[in-house]
Amino acid sequence: MFQQFLKYGFYPCSLVGSVAAAIFMIKSGVPLLVVVSCMSLFFIVTCFSLELIYTENPEWRFDNQEFRSDILHAIFSNTIPTEVFRILFYGVIISLATKLDGVVGFTLWPHKWPMLLELLLAVLVIEFMSYWIHRLLHTVSFLWPIHALHHCSRNYYCLIGLRKHPVQVLITYGIRLTVLWLIGAPKEIMALYTVLASTNSMIQHTNIPMKFGFPSWIFATPEIHRWHHSKVINESNNNYGDILVIYDVLFGSRILPDNMSKLYHNGMGLPDGTKVDNSYWGHLKMPFVWKSIQPDSNQANK
Repeated sequence: MFQQFLKYGFYPCSLVGSVAAAIFMIKSGVPLLVVVSCMSLFFIVTCFSLELIYTENPEWRFDNQEFRSDILHAIFSNTIPTEVFRILFYGVIISLATKLDGVVGFTLWPHKWPMLLELLLAVLVIEFMSYWIHRLLHTVSFLWPIHALHHCSRNYYCLIGLRKHPVQVLITYGIRLTVLWLIGAPKEIMALYTVLASTNSMIQHTNIPMKFGFPSWIFATPEIHRWHHSKVINESNNNYGDILVIYDVLFGSRILPDNMSKLYHNGMGLPDGTKVDNSYWGHLKMPFVWKSIQPDSNQANK
């Protein structure tokens, strides 16, 4: 019974539950940083524990070196660049947002909407931006080595959702924050979006059996996202949505092949022969030594 719940109900219930819990904490006066941190930690522990017991594919299990590196990514790579961007640019962007409101004559953000509608608007706006940023990270040759770190694992487990190069975090989170700040989104909505995005990302990468059907035409479900980590380029250069897959549908980049065994057979990660150093330092220097770690000169760029 519980395994059936994991397969069909864990993902949607987690998305709804994380937002509901976050709203409750925010309305109870819990500081936003505490809300985001608590929800993120809860789903890291939950997903990691579940995939140890209900593993879908034993070949996707993490190894100890990757685990240590991904913990460091969680502590440093995801938090420091975001805070650096906030410290450097928050004041400037808020000033520009105020001037922009003055030019158009009204407040751009609908502050009187119900909180859930405000969250939906934030998701639609940010997902559009994220879709194109993510697509460019895959298709522009000098950007791909920065993003390739997220795809370098042969394994597939929840913590690779946290494996992002600090330069990528600075770019992607910086643009997301800028867009929300410019249109005047309140901090509470930004916190709710962060909770939803982190919950979705953690479950997306979790190695437990999950299947969804129609929701995979709307949300970037785990079964959708797994194909994005295929080492076959024609498969991985698809399914760019972080939370939603609707922009992939609109722009023709959604795929969901029926044959999951093909993904098991072909494997995850970068092309065979890529020399990946899975230490944390090896991850950080990967974009800067990209050509030297390629299996041959023909694969120097994706």
